[in-house]
Amino acid sequence: KAMQPSLLDVKVTPPGPVALGSMLHYTSEYAGKKYESAVQVSAYELNKKWATKTTGVPKPMETVYVFEPVGAGTKLTISTELIPGSFPAAAEGAIKAQWQKTFDETFVHLKQMAEK
Repeated sequence: KAMQPSLLDVKVTPPGPVALGSMLHYTSEYAGKKYESAVQVSAYELNKKWATKTTGVPKPMETVYVFEPVGAGTKLTISTELIPGSFPAAAEGAIKAQWQKTFDETFVHLKQMAEK
């Protein structure tokens, strides 16, 4: 939750450590409204890679997080794969801008946490 201020709660099923196949159930708040969503862990390699795929939606998307050692630190690369036509073409720019804003805010929080 410290990484994403809009995140109110996360539950993992089955209970226990996150693993391949785990479900993450999120409660978040955006523009004053609460939203429920879920993703399934679709890839998991300890300290190297993990990915989540949306569930229960007509056009799922997958987000992949890759961690690579760089000097004394770690490089994090995030990519999201969408099915063509997932969003109306006219909305693409606004959606991309919102995602970029969310990623930027998340990275600021990550950096602050890492520097403590």
